Amino acid sequence: KEQSGEELIMNKRDSWTKKALRTEYRARRKALSRIEVFRRSYRIKTYFFEQDLTDVQHVHLFLPMSREREVNTYLIIMELWRRGIKTSVSKVVGDDLIHFPFRKATELKRNRWRIVEPVNEIPLTDTELKTIDLVIIPLLVADQKGNRVGYGKGYYDRFLTHIPKALRVGVSLFPPIEVIADVDPWDAPLQALITPNLLYLID
Repeated sequence: KEQSGEELIMNKRDSWTKKALRTEYRARRKALSRIEVFRRSYRIKTYFFEQDLTDVQHVHLFLPMSREREVNTYLIIMELWRRGIKTSVSKVVGDDLIHFPFRKATELKRNRWRIVEPVNEIPLTDTELKTIDLVIIPLLVADQKGNRVGYGKGYYDRFLTHIPKALRVGVSLFPPIEVIADVDPWDAPLQALITPNLLYLID
């Protein structure tokens, strides 16, 4: 798909910092209607399931914040359940993520920040965490090298160090930009990025 003039301008700029990208892409996402977010999320889900998932038995995902217009991962979750693939999600406790199985019977509740979290599940053990084959990672935007901009707390960068063998897949409502200017040494790059129009495999 051809890129719009605005997207070409965004991608050619070579000095985008994470701070500037957070401001820009939060605004761009919030400008999308809920219907448009659903449409783009559905196309992302379609691209995801066109891939070979034969060996995938356990997928870790995030539960979307609708007010932030995040990718609707429930579309992916429901199809994973239909295929009998385990799913898990996280919630923030202090400076870390705690991880839980996510099943049809899992009870969800909004925390004080209005983020949906599981409330009736026992956290995954270290052994269970190591069974995760693939992580779908939230982001605001990524670049063509797989570097991503999240919300700046570093939760996923720390989490991914515990499951180094898991495939790191980002989902984005927008195409990647050319480069993020201020990548940190501890940033965990994506191995694949799925957008509504294309799947990018990162070298």
